[in-house]
Amino acid sequence: MSKRQLRSFRTGCALWILTGLLQAAGYFVGRPDPSGEEQAALFSLFDGLAIPMGGVSRTLGQVYDGYSLSFALLVFLLGFLGFLWLRIPGAPDSILRRVAGMNAVGALALFLVGLPRFPVPPLACFAAVAIAFALAAWPARVAASA
Repeated sequence: MSKRQLRSFRTGCALWILTGLLQAAGYFVGRPDPSGEEQAALFSLFDGLAIPMGGVSRTLGQVYDGYSLSFALLVFLLGFLGFLWLRIPGAPDSILRRVAGMNAVGALALFLVGLPRFPVPPLACFAAVAIAFALAAWPARVAASA
């Protein structure tokens, strides 16, 4: 890979890690205080309504929290996995470009799924990750022979 591609690959990995950290930070900051009785009632239902799921009973709040933390952990680890790929001695460029391409497609898919569902910060993170890995996957220019 060219230096530009390697820099883009590292940037994409770092952005995955940053996305995971921001997601975790958002989770640990917690939900805002309800702005009125109606919102307080909705939060109470969200945290109190137990639904049977796969042999256990979970509230919507528990499922929401579980997916939120799982997502933070997965994208955080995905960034570290990318850095591990870069440490493999003699890793073929074609493999690294495929890994970059898969990351670009995955980030783009998350962006598209999240577009009508997520706030702006995770969407911006997904777009930045997709761009960084797309640049890493794009073949380097071959110098013209004289």
